[in-house]
Amino acid sequence: MKLGNFLSIDPEYEGVGLSRGSKLDQEVWDELAGDLERLRKVAEAIRQSVRSVIGEGSAAYKVRRWEGVEEEFPEGRILTILHVRRERN
Repeated sequence: MKLGNFLSIDPEYEGVGLSRGSKLDQEVWDELAGDLERLRKVAEAIRQSVRSVIGEGSAAYKVRRWEGVEEEFPEGRILTILHVRRERN
């Protein structure tokens, strides 16, 4: 569904996309759509971070647990949460 939200933002997409995109979807699009190399690096960093905690339990639970963490890194909230979690352990 998230990709459908991005399709509704993409000016090159000729279809409609989903209509319930968020302000955050727009912010992510604005920040990364024009820099595919950075997008690839951020996506890979998120995948690696999630893989590193899967063995310790549900990554989704751990992300929700740290939702109050401020975004301090350009990679965004997920990497910040995982970084803070590793630092505190």
